[in-house]
Amino acid sequence: MRFLAIDHGERRTGLAVCDASEMVVSPLMVLAGADNCVSKIANAAKEYRVEAVVIGLPYNMDGTEGPRAAQVRRFGEELKKHLALPIVFFDERLSSFAAAEKLAAMELTRKGRKKRLDAVAAAAILEGFLEARKAAISSFSGRLLRAADAESLARLALSEFLSQARQSLERSGRFTAALCGGRTPRRFFEMLGDCAEAREIDWGRVHLFWTDERAVGPADAASNYRLAEETFLKKLPIPAEQVHRMEGEAADLEAAAERYEKTLRKVFSVDEGQIPSLDLIVLGVGQDGHIASLFPGSDALGEKRLLVRVVRGPDGLNRLTLTVPVIQAADEILVLVSGAEKAPILCTLLTHSPEGSGYPAHQLWPVLHRTVWVVDSAAASLLGEFSKEAEAGGL
Repeated sequence: MRFLAIDHGERRTGLAVCDASEMVVSPLMVLAGADNCVSKIANAAKEYRVEAVVIGLPYNMDGTEGPRAAQVRRFGEELKKHLALPIVFFDERLSSFAAAEKLAAMELTRKGRKKRLDAVAAAAILEGFLEARKAAISSFSGRLLRAADAESLARLALSEFLSQARQSLERSGRFTAALCGGRTPRRFFEMLGDCAEAREIDWGRVHLFWTDERAVGPADAASNYRLAEETFLKKLPIPAEQVHRMEGEAADLEAAAERYEKTLRKVFSVDEGQIPSLDLIVLGVGQDGHIASLFPGSDALGEKRLLVRVVRGPDGLNRLTLTVPVIQAADEILVLVSGAEKAPILCTLLTHSPEGSGYPAHQLWPVLHRTVWVVDSAAASLLGEFSKEAEAGGL
C-alpha cells in the first residue's frame, strides 16, 4: 500500500512516500510556507498514486496533546476537504532526532541539510508508522475477525452473541449482555430478531442492559433503546422486567444514573465498591476513538467508583454511560467496526501505545484477551498484514 507521510510545520512541510510493497521509504520534497500547501500535497498524492496519508502529530513528551498538535489536527481536517483519502495521525516525537542522525551521516552542507531535514523527518515518520503496524501483529492479544462487508460483519457478530449466550446459560443458568446503539449494530440486531437459532435461546433467563443512552425518550429516533426495540425486542420473548433500559428522558439524569446503578447491583447481587461482571458487552468505536459515551478528554474516563455516569457528548447532548470498570469487567467484549471512515482510528488504535493515550478505546487494552474485534474490509483497509493475518484465521 502506498502511503504519503507529512511532517507539517509552520514554515516548511516535508513529504515522503513508500512504494506499494511498503519496503522502500523515500523523502520526497519540502514545501515552503503555507501558500497552496494543501493543493500541492493533493497533487503529490495524485502523482504518486498514494492510497493513504500519515501525518506526524507532535505530542508532548508526556503523551498529551498541546496547541501545536491541535494546529496539526486542524491542518488534517483542511486536507480532508481536498483529498479523498484516509488520513492517519502518528507520533512524530522521535522523527526529528532520527532525521538529524541520518542527515549527519550524509556529506551535505549545513544549508543542504536544513533544506532536506523536513522531508527526511517525514520519511522517519512513515518508517515509524510502518514498523509500529508490523509490531502490532505480534503484540496484539485480542481476537480480530475480518468480514468482507457490513452484511458479513453482522453475521459474525450474531454468531459471537449467540455463542456467548449459549455458553453463559449452560455455565451459570442465565445470560447478561449490554448493547450499544449506532449505525453499525443495526443489521446484527435485525438478524437477531429473525434468526431461527436465536429462538432456541431461553430468553426467560436473559437480562439486557445498555452501554449508553442519549438524553432522549425511548421513542426518539436517536434512542439506542429504540433501535433494539424496533429490530429484535418486539420479536423475541424477553420478559419486559428483564429489559433494563436507561432512562434517557429523565428530568434528573443524575438520579437516573443512580437508579441504573442500583438495578445493576440488584441483578448481579454486588455491594457498593464491587463491580458487576456482564457476560457480554457490545461496543462500537467512534471516529474519535470513543466507546459507549466515553469521549476523549472526559473526566468519566477516570471514574473508579460509580458504575454509571452522566456525560456530555460532542453533539451537546447529555448522555448516560457505563463506566470503564464495568466495561473492563465483562467476560467478553465484542467490538464492531464498520466503514472506511473508521479505518484511520482502527489503524491508530493498533499502532499507538495505550500509555498516555487520549483515545478511550485504549481502555480495552488491559482486557484485550477478552475482547473480540469484528471489522469489515473497509475498516481494515489500513491494517496491511494485520488484516491478512486476521482473515486467515484470527489472532
